[in-house]
Amino acid sequence: MIIKTKRLDLIPLSLVQLRNLDNGKNQEVLKTLGNKLEDKDNVLFSGKWLFELRAKQLENDPTLDNWLVRIMVDRSTNQIVGDIGFHNRPNDNGMVEFGISTGPSFRRRGYAKEAIIGLCNWAIKSHQIEIIRASVLPDNLASLALISSLDLKHVGQQIDEIDGLELIYEKNVSKLAKLR
Repeated sequence: MIIKTKRLDLIPLSLVQLRNLDNGKNQEVLKTLGNKLEDKDNVLFSGKWLFELRAKQLENDPTLDNWLVRIMVDRSTNQIVGDIGFHNRPNDNGMVEFGISTGPSFRRRGYAKEAIIGLCNWAIKSHQIEIIRASVLPDNLASLALISSLDLKHVGQQIDEIDGLELIYEKNVSKLAKLR
């Protein structure tokens, strides 16, 4: 299921596509997605570790396909501008955590915020999400500003196996019609 925002298509990647990306077969994946997509910033290559991790999750639970990795495609140019997804389906408390990456030449254009709002609103509307969460590196000023603009509040910190210290931000959305 593709999520559409004002400018973007958020297209979920299948297990086969994730495995192909993990094995460096980016062109095969682009062909399966159609529409003559361009990957100007090699977004599909730079996320190799992510594709491997999410492929393992999908192998263990195929019902996660709409929750994990989606590529962000600018419909007007057919360019892949980044990727977004949740780390998993909602937990027992109705919390989901999102992650996002935007290609360097597509930053500071509002794509990330637009994609986050689109993905989170889909989850809120379709799956009765209670809490939206993001974990951000303390020195990632651009992401911290983005999180602030979405009105997520600092609630703690954690040590991530890969990234080290991360600041945790959350927003209770149970009483909201949608994220803005």
